[in-house]
Amino acid sequence: MNYFFRNIRKKESFLFFLFLYVISFIFSYGDNENNSKLNQYVYNYLYAIKRIYQEDIFVKQDLYDIFKRKIEELFTKKNYTFDEIDEVFKNTLYFYSNDSYLKIYKKDIFNQQYFNDKVEVSLEDKINIILIKKNDFLIYYIKIYYFPVGYYKYFRDYLFSYYKEEHEDLKKIVIIDLIDNTGGSLYTASFFINLFYPPKSYLFTIHYKNKSVNYYSGEDYKDYFRNAIVFVVQNDITASSAEVVSGVLKRKGIILGDFSYGKPFIQVNLDANNFTILYTNSFLNFNTTLEPHEKVKPDIFLSYRELNKEFILNLVFSFCYYLFFQIDGN
Repeated sequence: MNYFFRNIRKKESFLFFLFLYVISFIFSYGDNENNSKLNQYVYNYLYAIKRIYQEDIFVKQDLYDIFKRKIEELFTKKNYTFDEIDEVFKNTLYFYSNDSYLKIYKKDIFNQQYFNDKVEVSLEDKINIILIKKNDFLIYYIKIYYFPVGYYKYFRDYLFSYYKEEHEDLKKIVIIDLIDNTGGSLYTASFFINLFYPPKSYLFTIHYKNKSVNYYSGEDYKDYFRNAIVFVVQNDITASSAEVVSGVLKRKGIILGDFSYGKPFIQVNLDANNFTILYTNSFLNFNTTLEPHEKVKPDIFLSYRELNKEFILNLVFSFCYYLFFQIDGN
């Protein structure tokens, strides 16, 4: 069986390079320098199309063959432009991929500061922490606006900066406010989840087109909030990697608010010529089921008016006070 698939891959590679040779032959009739640029231009799109066809979980048709056929039709014209090749590329993806999340952007948009994780900016627009000491409780109110790429270490250090030895004997309550959080980096979100689980605890599963990968907690956060009482606040805009935080922590905490948005799919970026393609290469679940996760259901429904910090703090404190003092009879 392995020998059979190896032969298929060899045949695909042969056809791939044969097609490039044909393109090169066609280009040789024109200006050599311009033809060389066109050759490389088409090759870049061929590579992108082949990768998307292999990885995008929604793609059923052979995009590579479709794109190749349309390019061959374009080459029958005496004069064709880079813009026309761009249109063939975009139309192939938009009309034949079946990926409703697929987007094609001009590269310039990803050069903006919002998308540039190398730009040093403050954490205030990403995460904010309020520490409240009340009776025998130490309440962490953690508002996370989104999970930026490459910021997991900044999140960790920021959280650890609130640690004080005199607080060790207090009961920890952690409120994670994910209202209007549309997601961001799954990597940053998964490291945040590590705060609440001991090492090697199962967290979630990502299902790719041809394989599934289980993810477990590591030791980067030393399960800092392992014994804390956890509350997660969400609304119907909470989505993507923010939903992962809700879904995983639902196993050990209490979810407040509304149903989450319900976006289990993971997108990746791929550059090709002057464009960046955002396509879906996997989906996620909080167990090993081979289905995308559904909306995260709250344990306690809250109305829109109740989704504010003051109400949530009073609700959580009342709940924990009753749990620890009334039930214990202290």
